[in-house]
Amino acid sequence: MKMNLASAAAVMLVNLPMVSAAQEDSLDRFAGTWSGSGTVQVNFQSQPRDVSCDLAGVSGGQSISISGTCRAYLVFTRRIGVKLALNPQSQKYTGTYMGSPAGPAHLSGTMENGSLDLTITWPKEINGDRTALMRVASDSGSLHITVSDRVGGEGELRTMTDIALTQS
Repeated sequence: MKMNLASAAAVMLVNLPMVSAAQEDSLDRFAGTWSGSGTVQVNFQSQPRDVSCDLAGVSGGQSISISGTCRAYLVFTRRIGVKLALNPQSQKYTGTYMGSPAGPAHLSGTMENGSLDLTITWPKEINGDRTALMRVASDSGSLHITVSDRVGGEGELRTMTDIALTQS
């Protein structure tokens, strides 16, 4: 079964060197144990599928590591992970997402007001193009992950992944 859980939770194993104190405070919000559920739509023609995810994050001052699994139908499990690095000059995060059936994907973006806004560049075409948009937002013990993609690469922007997690 080909599931694009890759887009489900792209905030795993984050390494962020040379971070300011304000950025460390922002990164700390992703630390802890998280669990929750949501939906993942494999492609534009399929129906959304229910998923549940468990993540664990550990903050290390200038870095944070988050890893975990997402499950569908209580049978299919996928380990997911992300490595991001902050370029202090540009204030942009770049890295790699692991866990997609398409292979490792490139990530790039920024953090503002506790939300990571990332562009995903897949190694091959998914849903008519090679890019998607991911937002990872954290606020008061909650983590919300969405991935949106354009129909056919240039059409309407549609939410493909929508997962809400709470800190336990």
